[in-house]
Amino acid sequence: MKKFFVLLFALFMSVPLCAQDQVEVDMENVDPTVNEGPRKSPAVLPRVFYGSQSLSVWTPYVVDMVQIVIRDEYDSVIYATFAVLSSGLTSFTLTPDVCAEKYSIELLYGGNHLIGFF
Repeated sequence: MKKFFVLLFALFMSVPLCAQDQVEVDMENVDPTVNEGPRKSPAVLPRVFYGSQSLSVWTPYVVDMVQIVIRDEYDSVIYATFAVLSSGLTSFTLTPDVCAEKYSIELLYGGNHLIGFF
């Protein structure tokens, strides 16, 4: 029984070693003039992560029809898509040229315009 627990512990400890490294993009709302009054806690914004050829967006709620725009350093659009984001993590595969030239990302949905820099 002791060998079983040691094997199970070793298995769970090796799982993080197989995970792909992802970097989080800090998102900020670019329209600070809208003030809805005090809140008990800050609103939870979507979070964006990127890896070698992947882009992942995490949201705590369903976002209906979000526009995702990736721009290069010269402000030219190199990737644009519309998507429905379910609550949780949604992943997209990026082409190598987009991965090499990405500079900023924008999420546009409803009245929100979020921007983050890689």
